[in-house]
Amino acid sequence: MVGIVQDKIYKVEHISKILGDFKIIGNTELSFSNVKTISNADRDSLIWLKSDYKRVNDIINKTPASFIICSKKLDIPKKLLKDKCFILAENPRLTFARLLSELFIKKHEYGIYKTAVVSPEANINKNVFIGPNTYIGNAEIEENTVIYGNSYIYDGVRIGQNCIIHAGTVIGADGFGFEKNEDGVWEKFPQIGGVRISDNVEIGANTCIDRGTLEDTFISKGVKIDNLCQIAHNVSVGENTIITGGVIIGGSVKIGKDCWIAPNVTIVNGIYIGDHVFIGIGSVVIRKINSHTKVFGNPAKEY
Repeated sequence: MVGIVQDKIYKVEHISKILGDFKIIGNTELSFSNVKTISNADRDSLIWLKSDYKRVNDIINKTPASFIICSKKLDIPKKLLKDKCFILAENPRLTFARLLSELFIKKHEYGIYKTAVVSPEANINKNVFIGPNTYIGNAEIEENTVIYGNSYIYDGVRIGQNCIIHAGTVIGADGFGFEKNEDGVWEKFPQIGGVRISDNVEIGANTCIDRGTLEDTFISKGVKIDNLCQIAHNVSVGENTIITGGVIIGGSVKIGKDCWIAPNVTIVNGIYIGDHVFIGIGSVVIRKINSHTKVFGNPAKEY
């Protein structure tokens, strides 16, 4: 199970094993045993500093933390090198995240909870975690994927390697498709496609991804989806796109790679969105968005 590793002491050699050839200056004999925010740090803490902090040197002077990750562009006064150890990084937050993940986060033990229900037709790699009260239908799940409790994975879902599916998520339910008959009554349009989720995808809690009508709904590798999102049938999401909380994506929307979709955005059916698009918070997208564009508003307009 995931948890926090505590009460271990780390030194420069531990950092070097994770980061490789990295520039570290100051007192390399120091150690740390916890990670904290700047305001709560103690002498045993590892912290990181934003590159754009004002009065960075004042913060360094005041913090009791022994280990500090900061920008390699920072000019650190020599008098501070005796009592602190500095890890100089191009991206301090990313470097901090990597150390946090490797040193302080316990890795999952693979296995399937007794209260999970798994179809005998499912094809599940042995190196997979499936949490309590989760249902897995006739689905395919590849190695190192984690599916937390109370999730529902329907038939026809394929999930790649190194994915994280948070609690309460539903993948592969029918899309919302109906056709009005001769009597003016809505008849269900059968949804016989599936859902394909590529590698290194993370899906937040209580998010729903519908199966395609005839072909698959597709989530490309590296996509990150926040909590409480709705992704309708036949949607395609390109590599490394970020979809934040509360987003609603209508059916048959095509989204390019490396996009950022801010909280509470709504995208109506059938819209095409290019690569490297930024959609601002609360926007309602009703028309095509070309690549390398920023849009905001209701209806969304180019900024």
